[in-house]
Amino acid sequence: MRCLSLSLVVDISVLFPFLKVSFADFAPYLLTSEASLTDLNSRLDKPLSIRNFRPNIVVRGPDAYEEDSWGKFTIGAAVFRKLKECGRCILTTLDPDTGEKLGEEPLKTLRSYRSDERYGTAPKFGLHATVDRIGTIAVGDRVFIHDE
Repeated sequence: MRCLSLSLVVDISVLFPFLKVSFADFAPYLLTSEASLTDLNSRLDKPLSIRNFRPNIVVRGPDAYEEDSWGKFTIGAAVFRKLKECGRCILTTLDPDTGEKLGEEPLKTLRSYRSDERYGTAPKFGLHATVDRIGTIAVGDRVFIHDE
């Protein structure tokens, strides 16, 4: 197994304690890396916040888009399994504070180098994951990538 460090963006239950549902997209967890965002921002005229992508786990340490290749990984006491890459939609083009449409970015740029015919016109950014073993994770936990 390889080891990386983890940076947790937000625990959604702190923001919305009354919600008793999981992440509202495809899977309970959406993971991306700081390096992937840095790479994307280097290609944009105006950098975006990680909040445009709505992940609930952000990792520090891997190369940009390395998370695409992960199958099973452990963070803290929890074991996660990748379900699929995340095909991004128009919500990434909205200001996370106002909901106002900002233009065609980041989708236009992502389509130029992160397209995959399996996702149609939705470029990949991040991965959807589920939990194989429930456990606590915390900011600073190491990420172990399982050999498959």
